[in-house]
Amino acid sequence: LDNWSGAGLTNLGTIRVNQGGTYSGDQPTGNPVQYQMSWDTDGDGTVDDFTYVAYGEMPDHAQGTKDQDQQYSYTFSGWTPELKQVTAPAVYTAQFQPVLRSYTVTLPEGDHYHVNYSGSNVVEYGQTFTFTVELAPGYSESDNFTVAANGTPLTANADGSYNVRVEGDTQITVEGVADLTAPANLTVSYGTDSFKELVNTLTFGLIFKDTVTVTLSATDEGTGVQSFTYRLGDGQLQTVTAENGQYTFTVSPEFKGNLSGVTARDGAGNTTTEIAYEYFAVEGQAPNTPQVNALGAGQWTSGPVTFTLSGAQAT
Repeated sequence: LDNWSGAGLTNLGTIRVNQGGTYSGDQPTGNPVQYQMSWDTDGDGTVDDFTYVAYGEMPDHAQGTKDQDQQYSYTFSGWTPELKQVTAPAVYTAQFQPVLRSYTVTLPEGDHYHVNYSGSNVVEYGQTFTFTVELAPGYSESDNFTVAANGTPLTANADGSYNVRVEGDTQITVEGVADLTAPANLTVSYGTDSFKELVNTLTFGLIFKDTVTVTLSATDEGTGVQSFTYRLGDGQLQTVTAENGQYTFTVSPEFKGNLSGVTARDGAGNTTTEIAYEYFAVEGQAPNTPQVNALGAGQWTSGPVTFTLSGAQAT
């Protein structure tokens, strides 16, 4: 109905009054007039649903819903105007309380670095998330070192930290961390002592009377010591695999010479500078018993006497 006067009317069916319509006078006997209730369920200014409610009753509707946006989700808080007993058609608009959305900052875990932060990695929209990247011992920033948020490179602050404004789920990535440092503390030892690096003179500083055990050792905090090279005397350059940063071999008697071409190489291919060490000898045979020659048996003299010591010369 648009406009209707119901004086003295008996209603045995259904009378509905839509928006813009009126019903004047007393309510009819029998069935009361029903009025159209218009519901804007998402608060966007457009009616989404209609119901008809009898005169004098309270209108009712399921709670409104509003799609979340990037910044907010929305919680239904009621209707405007406030619901009241029906006397005429009415329009009700859903009201919402905005709730700031939270997003997750996903942080990488690499074998060669660790990302540090304080608080939670679940951050409200528009807030700043701060973190640092700590490199593992033995690792460095390579030329292509990059810290990024959702693929966008970040610039480090003066204190080395990074900031990212959170406006959605955020993925942090770290690239370009590498072992760029050669092994350290390269030594060549025998027992508890070490060979000295060869400087300029080619002297034999050490003589061993039996087979000598030689140990090559080095340290590397990054990828670890993987191999050594060395040349024994005039032999071929040897490349050997390190075990726990060491390699051990023996030098048998009747050797004269030195160790040269000694290097240590790590798992990333970083290699130390070649080093040559002092000369040494390994003798397996002792000299013959020395002879003392002076005067013959039973001889004597009143003049000077010359003593001569003789024996086998060491080879």
